[in-house]
Amino acid sequence: MISNQSRLLILVTFLTALTVFSACSLPETNVYESEVTIKNIENPEHVEEFTLIAEDPEKIHPTPELNPDGVENGELKYIFTNLIGGTTIELDINNHAIDSGSYEEPENQNVNSSETDVTFELIFIPEED
Repeated sequence: MISNQSRLLILVTFLTALTVFSACSLPETNVYESEVTIKNIENPEHVEEFTLIAEDPEKIHPTPELNPDGVENGELKYIFTNLIGGTTIELDINNHAIDSGSYEEPENQNVNSSETDVTFELIFIPEED
């Protein structure tokens, strides 16, 4: 039969080991923000047809509708917060809704805690008459 003292020693040893192993197995997650700049916007109204999406390994970060009033000199900035490593930022453009021409689809941008800011440099192709 096991004495109370032995039971207590086993319990303390088990709890200590559990605490040590659970602390070691948690990866450290760096949370950061990313400033996204969209350049070469032909018409501020076009941003109503833009959708920014940040997708990290844990979730998708939606954005509110982008506001034409935020465009200054053909440039718009947006800040994503609470991102983790391995995030991809995508700019989706609904070119079908833009009457005066279209934008070339920009490439997705990858961000991490050391390279947090991204820039999309757009190329606008006017509609031919």
